[in-house]
Amino acid sequence: MASSIDSPTMTRELLPLDVREILDFFLRRWKLVCSMAALTFAAFVAAAYVLPPSYTGVAQVLLDAPIDYMTPQDYSNSDFADNSTFIESQIAVLRSTSLLQKVVDSEKLTEDPKIGPGALIWLQSALGVSRVGLADVIEISVTAFDPGKAASLANAISQAYLADRVRSRYEGAKKASTWLSERAASLRAELSLSEQAVQKFRIDHNLLATPAGSLTDQQLSELNAALITARAELSEKRAQYQQVDKLLTSGGDIQSMPDVLQSVVISALRAQISGVTRREADLKLKYGDRHP
Repeated sequence: MASSIDSPTMTRELLPLDVREILDFFLRRWKLVCSMAALTFAAFVAAAYVLPPSYTGVAQVLLDAPIDYMTPQDYSNSDFADNSTFIESQIAVLRSTSLLQKVVDSEKLTEDPKIGPGALIWLQSALGVSRVGLADVIEISVTAFDPGKAASLANAISQAYLADRVRSRYEGAKKASTWLSERAASLRAELSLSEQAVQKFRIDHNLLATPAGSLTDQQLSELNAALITARAELSEKRAQYQQVDKLLTSGGDIQSMPDVLQSVVISALRAQISGVTRREADLKLKYGDRHP
């Protein structure tokens, strides 16, 4: 019997409160609920009247990676090729203590009675820095109780950041210029050594340059000219041989060949033969046919 009596009690305790029980609770304690709501509303109203309103000043900065002012070694060893990494690094710069301390000093925040000596800590807590979507733009926001102060501080932080960027660019350009000068000097030295090595090689291998080129080039040119002349003479002699062979084969007169007719030696021999023939004719007339 004990188990049958305890079972309904346990089941009811495990069931959640229904709507009727909730309504009964508020009806029984409506005074307490209304009092708590009234106190909460009064606290909000009092806070709105007591606490001064806050204002947020906003400034935006467009970023550009300093690739043009970096040496090849700096670029290969840096994370600037990754745009997201670069933007995160610039956000860290904007939040840095050194940059914010410059703003504290330039704006004389420590002299402001509402801020006081803890100006740096106050500015760090009032500052908000974030990227605008996927653009290369950073938004700077400063929350203060004075709208003019909020706007001026946001602009001051952006100006301090831009001034720091200009200074970094100048130092980067100076570094790149120094690197280029050193690289140019190194290349000039390498070029001089290469020219000396080439000159030594020419001397060792008799390749000194002349007005007509190197000795080897000049010798090759002369040999080519001699080869061309020899080939021309060979072609001419071969043509003459073929012509003579053709005349001998056909039974023609070799003396009718142009080369024979124009030959100085042949002309001299013909003149000698003509002279001997005339001499023989004169002797026959003078002494007769029986003369030895």
